[in-house]
Amino acid sequence: MRSLEVKFLFDGVLFTTPIYILNSSAENRRVEFFVTFSTKYLIKEYGRSYKMVYENNRFTPIFSEKQKERELIRSIQDAIKSHPETLLVA
Repeated sequence: MRSLEVKFLFDGVLFTTPIYILNSSAENRRVEFFVTFSTKYLIKEYGRSYKMVYENNRFTPIFSEKQKERELIRSIQDAIKSHPETLLVA
């Protein structure tokens, strides 16, 4: 399992979080990421973690009823995309 630390801007605050790369499949052109938070604010408002899947050159949707949570997810996904080496399928 590979990992990296990304910084993302959310709600005017710069956060840092580890991203774990769980699986990558060249056959399916798919990479799975596990995002964990250590910041009490993010954990309280949005939960401790997210699993994100990048497949066929885009992230699969994560549904949320809260606009702020959608903004958080988008910020994290943009931060992951800023590290293109993580999106390469082995």
